[in-house]
Amino acid sequence: EENERSQTVTVNPNDTQTINFYNTPTTTLIIRKFIEGTENEPLSGVAFRVVDGAGAAVGPDDGLYYTDKSGEIVLTGIEPGTVVIAREVKTVEGYVLDGTPQDIKIEAGHVQQLTFWNKKAGTLVIQKKDSVSGNLVSAPGGYTPSGSPRSPSENVPTHRKGFCPGSRR
Repeated sequence: EENERSQTVTVNPNDTQTINFYNTPTTTLIIRKFIEGTENEPLSGVAFRVVDGAGAAVGPDDGLYYTDKSGEIVLTGIEPGTVVIAREVKTVEGYVLDGTPQDIKIEAGHVQQLTFWNKKAGTLVIQKKDSVSGNLVSAPGGYTPSGSPRSPSENVPTHRKGFCPGSRR
């Protein structure tokens, strides 16, 4: 086999010999995940599902991969000509999932990349304040933000300190 072929050379005094070895470049796909608004700060622990153009899983574990500490997933040995589709399926706490898939056609002997960006999640704080004193007050009947599609039965209650459960100060 070509990869295991050996070469023999005899070196004589005052003689120069040259031996050439050739490597076939591997086909590699790198999926990269960064935090939006940073200078390529990696995001580790993000799950991606990787499938081919027909929807079949690429690799083990039904095509499920997680980004490493460098924010990367490195896939090798994908058949050239295969269309690969990568979709983020789970992000880490504090970030917004980007479920928009990206695809690429694998080229022989090339390192190719798909790059995804995650936004940091925002926080919504709902408070109810006394209009005269400005102090936070409880609202046993709840509070519906202006323009909210919620019906009165779906009001968001505020606790005794005036904050909705789950919101952060």
